[in-house]
Amino acid sequence: MSVVSSVWALAAVLGPVLGGLLTSFVTWRLIFWINLCEMMMLLSVDLALFCSPFCLFCFAVSFQVMKKIKNAQKDLPLDVFGSMLVGGGTVCIVLFATWGGQEFGYAWNSSTIIGLIVGAVLFFAAFIFQESRHKVLRCAF
Repeated sequence: MSVVSSVWALAAVLGPVLGGLLTSFVTWRLIFWINLCEMMMLLSVDLALFCSPFCLFCFAVSFQVMKKIKNAQKDLPLDVFGSMLVGGGTVCIVLFATWGGQEFGYAWNSSTIIGLIVGAVLFFAAFIFQESRHKVLRCAF
């Protein structure tokens, strides 16, 4: 669950930042065209993979890996601590990106912004350490 949370956190931070950059420096209409281009690219990759013999090999390997994960995850607890670490790091990044350099916020070199950066690094370092000890990630392969 914490790996899914980290992917969501990355998307939650990078999505608005990239969208803001596109709307500020190019045009807001580009956001819709990027989604169409991304959809067409993913559709062509899907068609190329699922219409080839390589697809059967991928399904066989993924089935074996999922069977190992399913057997290993029978009695594993929910990783609440890992999710809390990702949440704390994400909050630090969002506050750093929101408050930093604003006219009514904080200067980039203020102790609040530097503390948020240090906090985010510490939260994510603790998350990586926590997940390296977690059983789910080691048993998959």
